[in-house]
Amino acid sequence: MLAATGSIKHFGLPTGHDWPRLDAWRKSGEPGWFFIDSIDEAKLDNIRLERALREIADGITGNEVRAHIVLSGRHTDWEVARDARRLIEELPLPRENLAEPVPPLEMLIRRVLRHEKPPEPTPAEMLMIVVMAPLDADKVRTYAAAKNVPELGALIAAIQAANMWEFARRPLDLDWIVRYWRIHGRLGSFTEMIEASLCERVQEYDPDRARRDRLDAERAKRGLERIGAALVFGRQTTIAIPDKDAPVEDARTAVKIDDVLPDWSGEDRLQLLTRPAFEPATFGRARLHNDNEGVVRGYLAARWLQRLRQANLPQRRLYDLLFSRTYEIELVKPSMLETAAWLSLWDESVASEVIRRTPFLLFTAGDPASLIVSPGVV
Repeated sequence: MLAATGSIKHFGLPTGHDWPRLDAWRKSGEPGWFFIDSIDEAKLDNIRLERALREIADGITGNEVRAHIVLSGRHTDWEVARDARRLIEELPLPRENLAEPVPPLEMLIRRVLRHEKPPEPTPAEMLMIVVMAPLDADKVRTYAAAKNVPELGALIAAIQAANMWEFARRPLDLDWIVRYWRIHGRLGSFTEMIEASLCERVQEYDPDRARRDRLDAERAKRGLERIGAALVFGRQTTIAIPDKDAPVEDARTAVKIDDVLPDWSGEDRLQLLTRPAFEPATFGRARLHNDNEGVVRGYLAARWLQRLRQANLPQRRLYDLLFSRTYEIELVKPSMLETAAWLSLWDESVASEVIRRTPFLLFTAGDPASLIVSPGVV
């Protein structure tokens, strides 16, 4: 069985010592696996996906049924509608049962009279799009142990006590958690850990991409805050990944980054989407990392409002955004519960208003452990 790997930037017909292996595979009856990496980097270098797919198709001509092609790249660089169409057109899935058994005479007559077409042969296998599954608790322990983390048992207990498993289920998350543990000998408050997570995830860690990436971490963080606010105020959970062939109705049910950051260049918007602050949601959509319950977008929206408040946002306008009066009952708007709880950590007037309207909220959302008791708040 042939197993070939390579970057899509360089992959086509094999070179050097790979030629004999490919030739031997063609003459055999064995399956072959081809792993082609870096779709995202190829697009940055203006390498067209269809051209690379044509070269792959040339390399496996006549042996398509035995070839298994695996393409990898960042999920935000995969245009689910457009790239899938390119893949089917340039590298079509082989069909099985190409020679259909001759049907009975009555069926042939019926087809002719009804102008029916014979059934299409079914693909030997289906196009599949996958993402990496989160680490379970055992794998988290194994990974941390491989990093030689000090007091491994204490770290696992701290993750459990702080209910921070969602922050530890990806290798990148676990890396910064281990670094934080080494430096501080403890895990911080929920607020501190969310802030640390966001600071880590707006960085570009790939050296090749970082050299041509103009988006600095601070600007990326500000853009992330605006996206979080757009999700909260728009009552949405996902961001549309730019795709020219995506159905119009799909774009209406997700936030469009072009609308949120119209003052950014298209290149900077795409670079922000490739940062690990985002993770796959469904086909053609991303969501904020670790935002299953809306905690992260609520936090980002609160930071954005805090920044506006420190600039020139009047308190009355802020209250209009957070609070409402329904049937003579003063409430925190349902869509703003998480945001109001987070903002209460940094704005005493908001905390007082939340206590007056929905006091239990400060114990169920945001970071209750970080609340400071103030003599002026009753």
